Amino acid sequence: MAQNLPLNLLPYKSPLAPYTGYWGILVGICIIMTLGFDTFAPWDTKGFIPSYFGVGYFVVIFVAWKLWHKTRYIPSIEADIWTGKAKIDDECLIWESEEAKEREKERRESMGVWKRVWERMW
Repeated sequence: MAQNLPLNLLPYKSPLAPYTGYWGILVGICIIMTLGFDTFAPWDTKGFIPSYFGVGYFVVIFVAWKLWHKTRYIPSIEADIWTGKAKIDDECLIWESEEAKEREKERRESMGVWKRVWERMW
């Protein structure tokens, strides 16, 4: 949206986007914040440190990575989303050809029922 990219150019469109992403972030934050909630009353340092160590560790490692590699945060408006796209599109044409579809159909027909069920799940 930041680069005014039409959604029909995207290979996958989530039917409930962007709300599912927002929901996932909200649920993740709630889980992180309540993970060691029982350590607050009564206060338990032995429980608090292991429960919330990951939050501080993430911040320290993130900042250390940024300083060590001298990288910067790239805003969505500046993100390069086009490099390599032509190569990927060419490869997708091979997989989407009628020959490839026929080969895949033959491959699936040669499988047993349970293997086909398993394949469809992935």
